Amino acid sequence: MRHTILIGLCCCLPVLGAFAADAGSVRAPTDADKRLSTLTQQQLEISFALQEQARQHETLWLNPKFSSPEIKALRQRYEVLKREQAEIEAQLRAAVAELPEVQVEEAKAEKQRDQYRALGRQIEELTKQRAPAR
Repeated sequence: MRHTILIGLCCCLPVLGAFAADAGSVRAPTDADKRLSTLTQQQLEISFALQEQARQHETLWLNPKFSSPEIKALRQRYEVLKREQAEIEAQLRAAVAELPEVQVEEAKAEKQRDQYRALGRQIEELTKQRAPAR
């Protein structure tokens, strides 16, 4: 739907431009205006089709419909590497969290979170006090 609106808008712009060209007079769109509108519409339709094709092409490597023994082996290796990467990332995060300077920063952040929650409680209490009785 969004594409239809954009195509319609872009196709109307040259025609509207013809009307706005001379604010004092309104003229019917010329054949050149209509041709420009048609060409613009065709160009936009092709542009959207190309974008969709590029999006689909970008995900072809994930589609199991396209396979061979070599591709299957590559996909299996890819999954193994993704799991390894996730495990290494978890180890790395844990190791960094143990560093003294990171623990100091985390303690500062926790103190700020505590202050934030305390302010929230104070705001809530003041809001209740100011609320009119029903």
